[in-house]
Amino acid sequence: MTTRIYFTSSTKKYFLYGNTIIYFYNTFFYPFIENTIIIRYNNCMDKIINQVLKENTIGIWKLDGNQLYGNDCFLDLIGVPKEMDAQACLKFHLSHVHPEDQEQFGEYVRKLSEERTEIVYRFLHPEKGVMMIRCSGKKMEDGTIAGIHQDISDIVRLEKDKILETYLAETNEKLRNQNVAQNDYYKEILDELPCGVFAYTVKEHKIVHLNKRALDMFHIDSLEKVQCKMRSIFEKFEYPDSTTNERLIALRKYDNSVDFEVIINPKETYEVHALAKSKVFMNPDHERIIITCFLDVSNMVMLKKALEQAKEGSAAKSAFLFNMSHDLRTPLNAIIGFSELMKSHWDDQEVSRNYLNKINESSQYLLSLINNILEMSKIESGKEELKEKPWDIYTSCDDLLQFFEPDIRRKNQTLNYAVNIKHNMILTDSLKIREIYMNLMSNAIKYTDAGGTISFSLEEIEREEGVSDYKGIIQDTGIGISKDWLLTLN
Repeated sequence: MTTRIYFTSSTKKYFLYGNTIIYFYNTFFYPFIENTIIIRYNNCMDKIINQVLKENTIGIWKLDGNQLYGNDCFLDLIGVPKEMDAQACLKFHLSHVHPEDQEQFGEYVRKLSEERTEIVYRFLHPEKGVMMIRCSGKKMEDGTIAGIHQDISDIVRLEKDKILETYLAETNEKLRNQNVAQNDYYKEILDELPCGVFAYTVKEHKIVHLNKRALDMFHIDSLEKVQCKMRSIFEKFEYPDSTTNERLIALRKYDNSVDFEVIINPKETYEVHALAKSKVFMNPDHERIIITCFLDVSNMVMLKKALEQAKEGSAAKSAFLFNMSHDLRTPLNAIIGFSELMKSHWDDQEVSRNYLNKINESSQYLLSLINNILEMSKIESGKEELKEKPWDIYTSCDDLLQFFEPDIRRKNQTLNYAVNIKHNMILTDSLKIREIYMNLMSNAIKYTDAGGTISFSLEEIEREEGVSDYKGIIQDTGIGISKDWLLTLN
């Protein structure tokens, strides 16, 4: 008598034991039995078959109603003790089917009563964890269902590893074949970026890449010209922050990144202001590479400077108008004061004529101030040009004091006047000098109480032949200027 056990696979092996031929396979096992599951030819044959099944992690089971029987290998594969009763064994097996495979396993059980059926599912072994199980069975003549239960976890794992290994090998080969093309492709992409990219090796200072924008920013025609002279690139850099150079040097020792500002080609017509970031990377050859990206912000810097200039111009304009408003009040007050004095001395023609002349001088001075205000170009630039002409400083100072006579008389103040000069005629901008003295005198009168004293002195200090300094001092017994405001005086 010959007993046959079949295991379907692409590679079939067999051995002959006596007159018994046993077929088995070393990969996916699918047994099916012609007459019965197994025929015990003798005790020795039974041991051989069990050994073959155990070595291939195959257990044999039989389902009879709600009772599940199995050989020792099957019981070990599902993780139950040999003394467990058949009914409890079935419950244990069903409860340890992976939750995600429960529905599929239920369909498999229903089909077993109709036809030979096979399933691969996950089983939750109490000790081994998740196992991949191949289970097949068939309804027997006596109404029971019998089949095999095989652990194929290692086979599935090996198959997955083999598939992954094949995939990785194919991918690596594909990447190797595309490496050169990809390098050119990435360089083309870098050349289209709006920011400059500069990469070089840390150890040998070899330039890896300079994209097109970086070449333009560095004012370099081609990479070949600077490949052996990389120092010439760094010589074109100027760092507004004094700590930048130290941080960049430290970057060569540590894998880090540095953000900084840089001026490329400073003081040249092609000067570039940029925001930059340097970072260390490791290339496929395990070389440390520093890659720096430069973002050109020259237009932003120009706009910022223009904004600052506009603010300065606006501030100068405000200061100018503020000062002018004060200057305008002085001649207006003089005109009003002399007009009132004329009313008091209307019958005295000589005195009235003198007051009328003062009113005329104040009017002329007021007109010159108004003309000055209308010259807005002076305000926008923040500067005023001096118009130097010959001027009699002695006579003008005397006129100045007479100009403030009505205000001094009104407040019953005392004026001390001392002039010590050798040369009356000087070359200067008389309007500016008059503005200075009139502002100082006006403030002295305004902030000195009634009955107070104001002193005016003018002294010539000769430096060399034809050149002298004139020192004018206006003092009063008023409240004075605080120390904080003194710092603002030029």
